[in-house]
Amino acid sequence: MQQLADELRRGDSEWRTSTLAKYEALNALVTLRRKGLLGASEAGAALSRITEFCAQAELGSAPAAVLEAAHAMTISGCDAHYVVLARALQCPLVTEDAGLRKAARDVARSIAEAVAALRG
Repeated sequence: MQQLADELRRGDSEWRTSTLAKYEALNALVTLRRKGLLGASEAGAALSRITEFCAQAELGSAPAAVLEAAHAMTISGCDAHYVVLARALQCPLVTEDAGLRKAARDVARSIAEAVAALRG
């Protein structure tokens, strides 16, 4: 999976994300720390990279559009935020969340699908 993610980053350098991304990543870091799978210095370094990335890549979306999308697709407001953003930017939403890919087939792609599209 990491190799595919690296290839995707090399092939498509223009990445955007939701304003929620840094908080979702922070929750993942907290969970990894609690489980003893990540040390304090590793978590701090990861948080620095995440903060730096989000500072240049994050965008918001209209709350009313998010509310409507969440209702229409029966997904969380957080997931709908990503979908609305991808649709507004007319770009793929790269996610490993199979349920979200199913709900948002028009924009959601797995990492493998996104890499395959880059390869042509």
